[in-house]
Amino acid sequence: MLDSKKLAQEILMLIQAKGFEETQANKDFIESLSTAIVTHIQTNALVETKGSPSAQVGTIK
Repeated sequence: MLDSKKLAQEILMLIQAKGFEETQANKDFIESLSTAIVTHIQTNALVETKGSPSAQVGTIK
């Protein structure tokens, strides 16, 4: 499952490692960007499935 809050936390941690400060503006920007990325993937991803109705495997295209 895609989680925009977890993605935002991971991005914030990575940019802090590069020297960026944890400001409210940065946090708001990252949260907005993470939500947009997750929503875009959930809305536009094509998934190809293989297998039987009871046992399927999917791949995002």
